[in-house]
Amino acid sequence: MTTAIARTPLKRPPLVAVKPDLNIDQRIAAAFGNKVTSAEIVALITDVELSLIEAGEASHLARAQAMSPLLSMDEVATARRLMEDAQHRQSRLEIAITKLRERLAWLRAQEEDAKRQAVYEKVEAERDKLAAELKAVYPEAAQRIAELLGRIVANDAEIARLKLPNGRGRPLGAELVARGLQHFQTGPQNLSFIPCLIERVCLPSFKYEDGPLLWPRR
Repeated sequence: MTTAIARTPLKRPPLVAVKPDLNIDQRIAAAFGNKVTSAEIVALITDVELSLIEAGEASHLARAQAMSPLLSMDEVATARRLMEDAQHRQSRLEIAITKLRERLAWLRAQEEDAKRQAVYEKVEAERDKLAAELKAVYPEAAQRIAELLGRIVANDAEIARLKLPNGRGRPLGAELVARGLQHFQTGPQNLSFIPCLIERVCLPSFKYEDGPLLWPRR
């Protein structure tokens, strides 16, 4: 007795053309233009990766169509073209992702450099402002302070030479009076170190041709 074997008839696969996503293609092309940010590239890469998955599935389907023995010669030629189109799109998207990642790295470097440039220009502008202020303020202020200290030194010398009247102590110097002090305290071990301005102040000349120092005077 012969047993009949049931055979499932082969189904003729539909010929389905893979349609490119024109929006993705346009965005990929635009990504290499001038007006694009790294954030836009990140979002685009995510979308292209999804399109690549779809393209892979479409490529697999197109190959199954092209290899079907149920197709006529004309249909095989059409299916083969569709398979090649699907494989081409898949390869194109793979290359696009590689190039987009390179583009992303370049854009991020450019954006970081732009931030550094902005900070650089801000600091440089503040530098120029301070330089102008120093040029406007220091020469006159330093000269006035040096002249004032010189007069105080001269007055201190007069105080030191005074022949004191009966019942009068020697007057304090102008700096002590101005600072509300009775005396200065010096020495590295003294925790209440109170330096003397006349002895400690150093005022370089703004222009070297005026001599190295305005104070102390030589």
